[in-house]
Amino acid sequence: MKFNEKKKPNLFLVGKRIEILTNHFKIELNSTNESQFIYQFDVDVEILMRDGSWRSCKRDERFQVMKTIIDREKFPLVWYDQGKTLYSQENLTLKLKNEYECEITHRKTGRKNRFRFLLINLVKTYDLKVLFDFIQRRITHRPHDAVRILETLLKQTQRAEMVVIKNQFYYKNQRLDDLGDGRGLASGFYQAIILGQRGLTLNVNNTFTCFYQNLNLVEFISKFLGKDISRAGSTFSVVNI
Repeated sequence: MKFNEKKKPNLFLVGKRIEILTNHFKIELNSTNESQFIYQFDVDVEILMRDGSWRSCKRDERFQVMKTIIDREKFPLVWYDQGKTLYSQENLTLKLKNEYECEITHRKTGRKNRFRFLLINLVKTYDLKVLFDFIQRRITHRPHDAVRILETLLKQTQRAEMVVIKNQFYYKNQRLDDLGDGRGLASGFYQAIILGQRGLTLNVNNTFTCFYQNLNLVEFISKFLGKDISRAGSTFSVVNI
């Protein structure tokens, strides 16, 4: 008994081509076949105390100090993780001094503080070519360090105007949606570098989170408890533990 075998349709020849818009944006580097080195440096940013000693700065102070010194001294392209790591496409130990100082006036107190930036040493060199080696399957190990370096660069461009939480970004001056308990809902976006078959892309998505609103203590407690404690006669129960 003979059966007539039906040919399966070629799925690539049926239908029609359409364009699809996605939230992936292509990242282009100068070359995909040549080595592109990134240098990683240990650094520190310190503040001069009243007793004459130096101590490491807070994160917000670090970014302001670095921006002031980079602009004043006209550094080559560098990007900073607001911790103790600095990246550049050039070996800074061959071009820069080991120490730079600056003065910055505190916005609220008006007091001038003295800071210093320390370029401690070259830690490691990375080759961004590994990104394309992974995409083209010449290597199997995902190059996490190279991706992290590029994401740090993208974060630096947003820090002046935005609150950065890992890979999430929220505008500092936006109006929060009142949640009624002393917190407000903020809208922002999430971004991450994706290694795809067609190369590097930047994936961007909407994201939301809560922040405490700019309230004084009495206003915050009133909102949190759902009771106006500023009115006469308001009482609290104290529980001993």
